[in-house]
Amino acid sequence: MSGLRVVVLRPAVFDPLNSWGNEECVGAVVDALTRSGVPAECRTVEDLRELDAHRGRPGLLAFPNARRLDGSESLIEALARRRIPFVGSSGPGMAVEDKSYLKRRLAAAGIPTPHGTVFDGDRAVEASTDGLRFPLVVKPVRGAESVGVAKHEDVASLRTALGRPGRFLIEEWHRHREFTVAVVGNGSALVAAPAEIVLPAGKDILDSDTKAHRITSTLVRADSRSATGAAGVALRAFDVLGLRDWARIDVVVDDDGTPYVIDVNTMPGLRREIGHPSYFPRCLAFSRGLDYDESVRALIAASALRHGLEVTPVLRAAHSKAMGR
Repeated sequence: MSGLRVVVLRPAVFDPLNSWGNEECVGAVVDALTRSGVPAECRTVEDLRELDAHRGRPGLLAFPNARRLDGSESLIEALARRRIPFVGSSGPGMAVEDKSYLKRRLAAAGIPTPHGTVFDGDRAVEASTDGLRFPLVVKPVRGAESVGVAKHEDVASLRTALGRPGRFLIEEWHRHREFTVAVVGNGSALVAAPAEIVLPAGKDILDSDTKAHRITSTLVRADSRSATGAAGVALRAFDVLGLRDWARIDVVVDDDGTPYVIDVNTMPGLRREIGHPSYFPRCLAFSRGLDYDESVRALIAASALRHGLEVTPVLRAAHSKAMGR
């Protein structure tokens, strides 16, 4: 068996809504692997045909930094077509970035999600929201980093929000506790690491401004019964959706203790910045005691094991720590 080698594949231009991190973040991931004895490098992909050079390379594991190259060409599907081993979910799993599709899949599997509907402008706002109870939360059907997410108390406010182009998911809002759950692994070697989101005074929804500037102050260790419920439903969602290697799943638990999945991110952020780290590594730090490098190594180990690739002792140790072994 050839030794493991990781190549991070990034687009020429970073898009924070399409990738797990910028150039600094990519450097941190490569460094975490290099320090563990795993050869790692970053390659910029400008044309999908460049991926042909990676076909059949013994021990190679690709780590796509983005879902798409230019907003349309799928890097994930291109890797799958070429049978190049890569970190993360395949095309069907990545489809959950469409929140309307995600909601249908979860509902079909009996996994609770807030009552809601999709608005695409073909009906009046009042008709689209008939049967829904205010307050309502509006979010773009395709989006990330909580961009465009807002809570509305009445029809007038809602009508203004839906006056712009696009498709939107409208859901009922209930008083709740909110958790974000990092999931790492595959099959029987799978772990959910929850952390609780505690919003600043005066906020009752995680919007893009709060998420962009106050991550360290909003995420806290979670060890309650509600956190256990959030972790359990996150694992169910991961399995039902056919996800692989990693994801971050957002869950709210209402006053009755019912957990609702509100979002699934199959390419969560991996920022290392001390003042503004991503939720995914923070969850693993709180729940499993992993530092940043160990979080990266546990993720890469999970994917390498799934592909039958060699895993170094340092990677295996991080994976075992994540799994609680």
